[in-house]
Amino acid sequence: MSYQSPELAQVSIAVVQEREQKWRLMLDNWEHWTTERNSEVTFCCREGIPASARARAWQHLSGSQSMMESYPGKYQSYLSRPHDSYGARCIEMDVPRQFPEHEMFQERGGPGQTSLQRVLLAYAQHNPEVGYVSAIGPVAAFLVMNMPEEEAFWTLACICDKYMPGYYSGGCEAVLIDGDILFGLLQRTLPTTYQLLQDYGIGPAHCMVVWFLCIFSHSLPVSTVLRVWDMFFCEGVNVLFRVALALFKLLQLDKCSSMTEAITKLTKIPSDLVEAELVVKESLHLPVTDEDIEEERLKVATARKSQAK
Repeated sequence: MSYQSPELAQVSIAVVQEREQKWRLMLDNWEHWTTERNSEVTFCCREGIPASARARAWQHLSGSQSMMESYPGKYQSYLSRPHDSYGARCIEMDVPRQFPEHEMFQERGGPGQTSLQRVLLAYAQHNPEVGYVSAIGPVAAFLVMNMPEEEAFWTLACICDKYMPGYYSGGCEAVLIDGDILFGLLQRTLPTTYQLLQDYGIGPAHCMVVWFLCIFSHSLPVSTVLRVWDMFFCEGVNVLFRVALALFKLLQLDKCSSMTEAITKLTKIPSDLVEAELVVKESLHLPVTDEDIEEERLKVATARKSQAK
């Protein structure tokens, strides 16, 4: 089932139809648009992908559509193989915990839960080095909510293997590195907030798991998550840094009077502070470029290399 964010629902029918027509044109001529007019594709993703085009757009943006076409029958092959008993039990226990309030997943053993379970079992076969980790659950569930089962599987594979390699592997080294990068960017852009978190002893671990690992699917309203994912599939993981910095700004953590209050705001974000259009706008207006993120990445890598000596 797909969702349409409130800001799209509030625009005129004519505007919605115009956007839908534009996306149909782009998706039917994808190679042309991504090679000759890629900046326009980026603009349209930031504007918000219409619900009617979102599943197909995510597949084209991520490359999962071409992967699925390149490996016909592979998904069913994964499902037909014997599954690791421990991983399969973990998946079986975790599936009912994913978005239990959503109508797709309310029925225990129903079609929604069954599809999600199959997607997770298949991915464990696809990438045995990762297998199954609980953080993949909500990401897979959000995909199942927005596209057919096999398409969800291939898109999940693209997220884990291409967009966020190392995030779900043992030790989650990539998450730790990106946490340091995030706080380095925070120090540069919102020094007061950074200093407050330092004073309270709040580090990247307090937000990286629920924000980055789950791609904000458990932290923000559905309408906001959809807009974040529209940009994420188009522009990559750097979108998550900009969204995270926007949240630090919108949450006004520098006004918190205690560590408990600050942690509560980070882990239980008030929905009225993170309306989709506002989060997107703030993330795009922050003075943080891709070059800034790469500069911080190099800085973190150098520091870690020095510490390892």
